[in-house]
Amino acid sequence: MTARDGVRRRTASAARDRAGEVVAHVAARLADPAEVAARCSGAEERLWQPLSLSDGHPGVALLFAELAAHDPAFLGTAHRHLTAAARGTLPDGGLFNGVTALAFAATASAAAHADRRAYATLLQQLDERVVRYCALLSDHERQRRAGSPLCGPTAWRVYDVITGLSGVGRYLLLRGDSAAAGRAARALVSVCAPVRGEWGPVPGWWAGHGPGADAGAYPRGHLNLGLAHGAPGILAFLALAWRQGCRVDGQRRAMGTVVDWLLDRAGTDDAGPYWTYAVPPGDAAPAGASGAAGLPARTAWCYGSPGIARALWLAGHALGEPSWRQHGLAALLAALERPGADWGVHDASLCHGWAGLLRIVTLMAHGCPDAGLEPAVDHLAARTLSAFDAALPFGFRQHVPSGVPLSRPGFLEGAAGTALALHCYARAAPPRTPWETALLLN
Repeated sequence: MTARDGVRRRTASAARDRAGEVVAHVAARLADPAEVAARCSGAEERLWQPLSLSDGHPGVALLFAELAAHDPAFLGTAHRHLTAAARGTLPDGGLFNGVTALAFAATASAAAHADRRAYATLLQQLDERVVRYCALLSDHERQRRAGSPLCGPTAWRVYDVITGLSGVGRYLLLRGDSAAAGRAARALVSVCAPVRGEWGPVPGWWAGHGPGADAGAYPRGHLNLGLAHGAPGILAFLALAWRQGCRVDGQRRAMGTVVDWLLDRAGTDDAGPYWTYAVPPGDAAPAGASGAAGLPARTAWCYGSPGIARALWLAGHALGEPSWRQHGLAALLAALERPGADWGVHDASLCHGWAGLLRIVTLMAHGCPDAGLEPAVDHLAARTLSAFDAALPFGFRQHVPSGVPLSRPGFLEGAAGTALALHCYARAAPPRTPWETALLLN
């Protein structure tokens, strides 16, 4: 070991200790469900959704479930957040909202118990609802496509990770329900088949609106390149299903279709490959020539090279395609090579911040031990820790494109998710509960 290696290891050890301290602080601020809700005021209050993984009690429960897997004293806190989530109306919804969000949080909490039968009755009832919701989405999409090849664009709620079958299917895989997960997989395979637009064939994940606030730039809708809302999320789910033995007709071919489409739309700069946020339908040019001025999307989980890199790596790992894994690794290394000021990352959240990057790079470092990613892991942990402020309501503040930063307590865009990533870093170990499966990273 060189002197430089010794210094790096000592620095990393101190950072891991600091990460543990920050996690403890955030957990103390999030422990009381009523106080958490009360601390959300103004814009935070408008975003707070009690039955949400993103900004609600189920998302906060994920943190305490993971902490309880190491210290059973936290089991009661996780339970109180689950109870608070279940007090109101329980609507159907995708992985991040409604019944599926509560079911996911309850599954994670059950994993923290020595007796894994915890919440068995609740989960049986919730799972029946989730299976019916999966069938509703799947059957509706099948019937819509059978009606006409000119069936038009597909709604995000059919296929994406946040609201659609990629996320719902991942939950069903987690629960070991291969029949229901297979139904989701068949629907998503059909989404990968092209439909006819007025300008010719269009990939089936064509959405009839823009990817965000710039909807006017996409009068014909768009094809999304983000893991959260686009083709990479479909690819990640189909890959994870394949690894778990959930395989349906056309699944391998559909995965190849998505991989080829993604690689065809990669732009290239001095660092290497990248992707923008979206491309318009009918545009066969690579991302470097269209959409979002041809610039790379933010370097994050939700959009950009890191999320796509993980999806490509998962697909290559599932189907034994080493070139796909190499494309994913090359894209991640290129993203890390670009100056941090160009990453478009402004906070420490899982969705579009440093914590999500920390988890992706940590997982890729584990899967690619010769890639030299360990210094990047330590750098991203340090960057995440630098955003901590003990004076804030939950220790971290989240960036909003238009407006002042907000203090959000939840999982996807809030302090609970950041603390979960830091907790793994502090322990230098993977999570003991399945919280990161909600991001389709594993």
